[in-house]
Amino acid sequence: MLLAAATRPALSAMSKERLPQADLAFLPSRLALKRRKDWTKQVPKPWILRPSKGFDRITVHHTAAVSTSKTDKDVVAEIEGVCLEHITRGYGDIGYHFVVDARGTVWEARSLAYQGAHVSGQNEENIGIVLLGNFEAQQVGRKQVEALDTLIGALRDKYQIKRHRLYGHRDLGKSSCPGKNLYKQVERLKKPEDAAGQN
Repeated sequence: MLLAAATRPALSAMSKERLPQADLAFLPSRLALKRRKDWTKQVPKPWILRPSKGFDRITVHHTAAVSTSKTDKDVVAEIEGVCLEHITRGYGDIGYHFVVDARGTVWEARSLAYQGAHVSGQNEENIGIVLLGNFEAQQVGRKQVEALDTLIGALRDKYQIKRHRLYGHRDLGKSSCPGKNLYKQVERLKKPEDAAGQN
C-alpha cells in the first residue's frame, strides 16, 4: 500500500544507509559514464530491494516520453522524474540499472548489487536499460545506438549473457516498449555476430 502524498517521505530523506556500490570498472573507457552520485543524493530503501544473485539476461526499455534534453541538467531532471514515479509506485528505487541519453551518455541508476524492477514478474537476474525518448515517435540517434551497443557488449561479456537473452520489454510483457524504432536495434543486437554485420 502506497503512502498518501502528504505522508510520503521526500526522496532525499528516505534513508541514511548507504547502498553498496557496483564495480563498473569492466565498462570500457570510451563509454561516457555518469555514476549515480552525479545525478542524485537520494538513498534508496534497501529493505525493499532484493540483492542480485547475478545476471543472465538484459531487457531494453524506453521512457515513452519524447526527450529533447541536451544538457546534464535536463537529463538529470528526466531521470529524477522517472525515479520519483517509481518511488510513488512503492519501489525501493528507480527500477532500471542504466539510463542512456540522446548524447550517448550512460547514467548509472539502480546499483547492480540489486535486482531491478522493470518487467513485472521477470526481474530476477535481469539487467534493465532504459533509453530516454519515445521510440514509437522518435528515431534512435547514432550516439545513443553506439552507447547502447557498447554497454550491452560489456554487460554480455561481464556476465556471460547469450545473445538470445537480450530482450525488448515487449518480449516479456504486454507492452509496446521499447518502441518500434528501438526494438529494431534490439533485434539487430540479438543476431549472431557473423550475421550482425551483413545487409
